Amino acid sequence: MTWPNKLKAGTTFHQPVSSLDLTPTFVALAGGSIDPADNMDGCNLIPYLNGDLTEAPHSEMYWRFTISASIRQGDWKLVRLPDRLPLLYNLKEDIAEQNNVADQNREKLEHMLKALGDWDVSCPQVLYLEGNRFRRNQVDLYDRKYQLEQPLTK
Repeated sequence: MTWPNKLKAGTTFHQPVSSLDLTPTFVALAGGSIDPADNMDGCNLIPYLNGDLTEAPHSEMYWRFTISASIRQGDWKLVRLPDRLPLLYNLKEDIAEQNNVADQNREKLEHMLKALGDWDVSCPQVLYLEGNRFRRNQVDLYDRKYQLEQPLTK
C-alpha cells in the first residue's frame, strides 16, 4: 500500500490479512462505516497499519473451496481435503508447508479440526458448491509433487 504522508514508506506489516479486509478498509478510508448487523468478514486495517492497534487483526482465519477447508490460528495452519487425513503445519518453522506435523501434535490437530468444523457448519453451504470437476482438480493439485525450497527466514 502507498499512502503519502499517512504511512511511512517501506513499512512492512507482518501479520496475516485477507482480501476480505480490503472492503472494510476502503469503506473506512472513504469516511463510511459498515453496519455490524451485516456480519461482514474482514476488518479495517488502517488502525493496524498506522500503529494504533498492535495485536494481530485476526486470531483465526478460515478458507473453504468446495469440500476442502483450512484454518489458521497464529503460526498453525490445518488443511482439510476430501479423502485425506488432515494436514497440520507450523508456519513459523515451515512457511512452505512441506512438513505435515499432524501426528506429532494430536491435541492441536483436534482443537483446530473442531474450530474448523464449527465454522464450517455455520456457513451457508450453497456458497461452496462448485461441482465435481473442481473437486477432482483440487485433489489432483494437492497430490502433485512440487519443487519447492524453504525460503530463508530472518
